[in-house]
Amino acid sequence: MRSPYWLVAILTGLPVLVAWQEPHRVKGELPFGYSLESALSQAEENGKPVLAYFTFETCAWCKRLEVGSFSDPAVLAFSDRFNWVVVDRDVDPAVPRKFAVSGYPSMLVLDAKARLMHRWSGFSTTPFFTQNLRDGLDRFEKMKRGEEWILPPDRSERLIENVRTEAIEIPAPEKQPNPRVLPLRSLTWHDGRLWYTRNAERGKVLGIDPGEKSAPLEIDLGEGRSVNGLCSDGRNLFGLPYGWTKGEPILEIDPKKGEVIREIITRENLENRHSSGFGLAWCQGVLFVLDTRASLSRVSPKDGSLLGELRVQRPPLSQMRIQAVASDGDRLWIGVTGKDPDVKADAWDKTVPYLHAVLQTDPQSGRVLGKQAVNYEISALASHRKTLYLAENVVTGFDADHDLIAFFPKEWVIHSWRWR
Repeated sequence: MRSPYWLVAILTGLPVLVAWQEPHRVKGELPFGYSLESALSQAEENGKPVLAYFTFETCAWCKRLEVGSFSDPAVLAFSDRFNWVVVDRDVDPAVPRKFAVSGYPSMLVLDAKARLMHRWSGFSTTPFFTQNLRDGLDRFEKMKRGEEWILPPDRSERLIENVRTEAIEIPAPEKQPNPRVLPLRSLTWHDGRLWYTRNAERGKVLGIDPGEKSAPLEIDLGEGRSVNGLCSDGRNLFGLPYGWTKGEPILEIDPKKGEVIREIITRENLENRHSSGFGLAWCQGVLFVLDTRASLSRVSPKDGSLLGELRVQRPPLSQMRIQAVASDGDRLWIGVTGKDPDVKADAWDKTVPYLHAVLQTDPQSGRVLGKQAVNYEISALASHRKTLYLAENVVTGFDADHDLIAFFPKEWVIHSWRWR
């Protein structure tokens, strides 16, 4: 094996230079170049957009994409529509940072000025890949005609079709957070107030009276504490940390005193190393913890011991993930995302849209008692006397200068409706 130049230089006393690394080479018929600067110059000359493929040598999903979609005749048909270029993360690490690329593989359609026309990332099947190529060309043509080309995704104007809902405004933070952390992370009803945490500041628990527009009550959890889920047993609040699965304690919070009064440690988790605490509910005297995207753990509120696992029986959606959990004391309300079970598609087929729903679920058996389809992805749920409260997840994108932006929600609100 040939030694890298920098190692030889150190051992021999030669001047140390920056080592040059061969960029990742893509096999096949797509006319990839390996210089983004050259591709942008070509775009200036031939009037075609740039298709920048961000990858690195050991990226397994990139290799799978290359032997799949890159070799498909449907993709090869676009060979002369773009200036194709490979950007290798390990060769040019500054370039992915400049274009806000953190996931691989990523595909960016650029104009000659390196402005973003369109982007997508992750492994995908050929139909999804070709659809994005068409979308990139369409947005490039819009730009040339002087039209707006950075557009939000399609979105229903209503949370639930043919159901009346209310929007409860909540105070926005003084400092606007990163768009990725816009939504509420947790939500619960307690003593006439909706209590919640924001992704930007999970070390604080805030409580508002939905009927008033006064400033929220605020509980500071203290140094190093934060919660990713909230619930109430009717007396106190309970807060779930993101690190619950690796032994961090559930916090019992006295909202009247405004302080943490007890820590509940699940000793079975002390040996774990991963963090995965997403939601919390109190139902029939037991804490239900959403610690993965598919199941709920039953936890004793007395000593934190694990009492078993609840799985949703006969899930109404395929590839279903649990996004949020709440309870009215007797039943669980579970916010889920998945795909239409009647549409045959594998897990990588991104042409099949995700559907969102709230499930009324039996806490003992996991049997689904009712389902309400919703149009927005859920980040948090709460329940009180058959009224459900829902916080929607953020929908993000990038502007032409590659800065992250939030398309939806436009306002800080909690949606509410009566369960029929």
